[in-house]
Amino acid sequence: MDTFEIKIHINDEDELYNSFDESRTVLNDDLLSYIQERYTEKEFSRKPVLLFSGAKMDEDNLKKALHHHLEAELEQVRRSSHINFIKQLWFFLIGLVFIAAGIFLANYLNSIPMEIISVIGSFAMWEAVNIWIVENPELQLKKKLNEWLLDAEIRVKQNN
Repeated sequence: MDTFEIKIHINDEDELYNSFDESRTVLNDDLLSYIQERYTEKEFSRKPVLLFSGAKMDEDNLKKALHHHLEAELEQVRRSSHINFIKQLWFFLIGLVFIAAGIFLANYLNSIPMEIISVIGSFAMWEAVNIWIVENPELQLKKKLNEWLLDAEIRVKQNN
């Protein structure tokens, strides 16, 4: 299988981990951002390989920390997707109710309340569409990226 290599050079093992975490189980945000920024969508068909070089490092701890982080990210994406689904459904229903109310009450209300009802209905519908068009694809891409990285091979080349 074709691979996609992401080369990471560190001068000190401490660069891998969050500076506030003495247990060395939380990865550095800069490292994670760098890894995530290196991919392009076409790379998903290739197996990721993370090549760490430079300072001496604990390979097992690095693998555990990366795996733990990616699993946590996937769980967060699952929760966010579920919340988005509920929000999307509620906004759609609220929009539908207000638009229907506006149609049925058009002959009974003057223009100002009708405009308010119309704006509320339109806004709610737009929010539902925004979640569907903007937020959900971003979450799906994040999920795909984390699943892709979870399958990554990690290689460590230490300078002596």
